[in-house]
Amino acid sequence: MKKTIFYILLILPILFSFQCEEDINEDLFQTNLVITNNSSIDLVLETDNNIISTIETQDSQYIEGYSSEAGFAMPSDIPTISSIKMYSRDENQNLILVYQQSPLVDNLWIINESTTMDVDHVLVITDEDLIE
Repeated sequence: MKKTIFYILLILPILFSFQCEEDINEDLFQTNLVITNNSSIDLVLETDNNIISTIETQDSQYIEGYSSEAGFAMPSDIPTISSIKMYSRDENQNLILVYQQSPLVDNLWIINESTTMDVDHVLVITDEDLIE
């Protein structure tokens, strides 16, 4: 019995040292896309033909995240999103296209570094950016 306990105690540290590293990988760079609506109207956001949500005036919305071991990604390099459209609503609640990026234009996004492994690309929309 003592030998069994001895072997169990001897083997346990070895087993714990082989935990799966894929579950928690702290060496991934996280790139986030955020839209800030500084316009005077609420905007309905659509990415790649899927309406996500309404971004109220003077509010921000996280729209996409991407992790990579190679480093931070530019908005146009994120494979899960290639375009955004924003709409306003008329008096009958119909959607009217007021902004579009297809493909995403990197230099229109402001880079905000949150941590050394986390960065936000922020697109700030103002009234001047909207299509009349």
